[in-house]
Amino acid sequence: MEMTPPTDNLYKYVTILGVSIAIACSWLIVDLFNNEVKHREPLIAKAISLVGKEGPDDKLEMEKLISEAKLGNERVASFITIYGVGASVGVLISTAGCWLWYTKTQRYQDYVLRREYEHLKAEQSESESGREATRPDRSM
Repeated sequence: MEMTPPTDNLYKYVTILGVSIAIACSWLIVDLFNNEVKHREPLIAKAISLVGKEGPDDKLEMEKLISEAKLGNERVASFITIYGVGASVGVLISTAGCWLWYTKTQRYQDYVLRREYEHLKAEQSESESGREATRPDRSM
């Protein structure tokens, strides 16, 4: 007797894995944005307080704030790219798992169920026609 692994569950696990990866990466993107907003609030407040001031130290401080903001933007962009690719890979894995499950397992299970239903329906109609033939005629 040949043993085969339950591929039906394997495809479902692959689908769940893909969905989990996509959700985790999406959650990390949202968390990254929330952390950046919290980190930049004091920088924005400081930059607003420096607007309109003409001293050399003020200009230097403003340049420092601008360079820190640019560095933060680059960091956020790189993480968004990584997490975006991760979310896309998760969606692709999930789609592949669903497709494999349907084409390799579910389609054949549906076929077998349909055949069983047709067989039972045919048996039922045969038994009903047999009962009608054995009924006595009560028209007399």
